[in-house]
Amino acid sequence: MTILWFTNTPANAAGFFKDPTIKGGWLQGLNKEIEDKVNLHVAFFNPKGPAEFTYGNTKFHSIIPKDWKLRLILNSFFNLDTDRNDKALYLQIINKVKPDLIHIHGTENGYISILSETRLPVIVSLQGITTVIYKKHNADFSPLQLRSVSYISGLKMASLLPKTYFSQKKSFLKRYLREQKFLSSAKYVEGRTDWDKRVASILAPGAEYFHVDRILRNDFYQHTWKNPGNKVLQIHSTSGAGIYKGLETIFEAAYELNNIGFKFNWNIAGVSKGDPILSLVKKHLKSKYSESGINFLGKQSAGELIKSMIVSDLFVMTSHIENSPNNLAEAMVLGMPCIATHAGGTSTYIKDGENGILIQDGDPWSLAGAILELWNNKEKALALAKKAKEDALERHSVGKITNSMLKIYESIIGNKD
Repeated sequence: MTILWFTNTPANAAGFFKDPTIKGGWLQGLNKEIEDKVNLHVAFFNPKGPAEFTYGNTKFHSIIPKDWKLRLILNSFFNLDTDRNDKALYLQIINKVKPDLIHIHGTENGYISILSETRLPVIVSLQGITTVIYKKHNADFSPLQLRSVSYISGLKMASLLPKTYFSQKKSFLKRYLREQKFLSSAKYVEGRTDWDKRVASILAPGAEYFHVDRILRNDFYQHTWKNPGNKVLQIHSTSGAGIYKGLETIFEAAYELNNIGFKFNWNIAGVSKGDPILSLVKKHLKSKYSESGINFLGKQSAGELIKSMIVSDLFVMTSHIENSPNNLAEAMVLGMPCIATHAGGTSTYIKDGENGILIQDGDPWSLAGAILELWNNKEKALALAKKAKEDALERHSVGKITNSMLKIYESIIGNKD
């Protein structure tokens, strides 16, 4: 069977581009596992080309709008929905590949419009659901704070570039309106959590829902966390520059820990010292903002992340909204004691008190208390860590996930009439 993916990242072609920081490790894993079992094609936005290339046993197709340079400029300055006219490019690839089934990975971008353009069977993977991200986007930040900081690195004044965190929410508005418009007609969706299944029942009421977990980056399956025996608490978080990642909750919890004289080192991967999100958090927290005990690791490869994580005592995730957070899944498959916010689909991964601790979204006091709880009760931390690894290895079983995906493809293709 011939399967055509539309993806937001190059999937396994990350190896072709030799860039270990490319996101979407779960797609790389699934790509590798199924490319010998189906005739797999992957289409993704890649304006610099090449137009087509083969890597492994997968044929890759670059989506290259003729005016891509102009679009990048217009999108940077005016937040225009620049992928709204790409349907012809999608159809061009579809007509060339002639797939038995189309798999759209994510509802965030224009690929979702394919649902109204083809009679071929299409399954949509639910990743970040922009309808809910839009709702949670601002967190506790005021509109004035969001207008005052550009989220483009190196530009500090909103007057230089109107692409501020406030205007970022407008771009999510466009995405969520498009998501709601097209997802409502989907016949097949796949997801991983109780949360995305519930949301899908509303946004895609006529769709058949399939449960498929994610394959994680291979390196994480090869290592196991062991109590490092640190004398000073070492915390690891893998975050990002999005407002909804809850970076301010980390700083607030750190403030509370510092306030009672508790010593710690909190290492944050995915955020660099000069990132604009730090300026926004500083404006928001004012006198409570302190980098005491906090270290910024920047973007890291899987190997670099593992080195930081296995020498840490705890993993903490503070997002205001997530579906199936890969950073949390990777920490659990390593077998780390984990604390995460009860946001979106995290409760499908962590069962509070069984394989980790869930705290209320945006609650730094509960977070600080949970950190102390696990630091002062090593027996509990180790028990949670052991169960986390057991559950994660079962959930993210490569063979099980691969077989599930192939069976879903066969089922849909068999019913395409």
